[in-house]
Amino acid sequence: MPVAPPADIGEEKYLDIMLSDKKTRSGKLTFILLKGIGNAVIEKGISLDLLSQTLRAQEQLCEP
Repeated sequence: MPVAPPADIGEEKYLDIMLSDKKTRSGKLTFILLKGIGNAVIEKGISLDLLSQTLRAQEQLCEP
């Protein structure tokens, strides 16, 4: 599996894709996260500001 995101997708495109996900309700994102094998949790209402900060950090960390 790829370990780096596609180079042609930036922060805004990621947000657009995530906001169109079927788990999004009223503009609020829902994530299904794994805390360990067989231990999934549902996190609702993730802040778009926090997600934007994470995506910007990812762009810096994943540069070739």
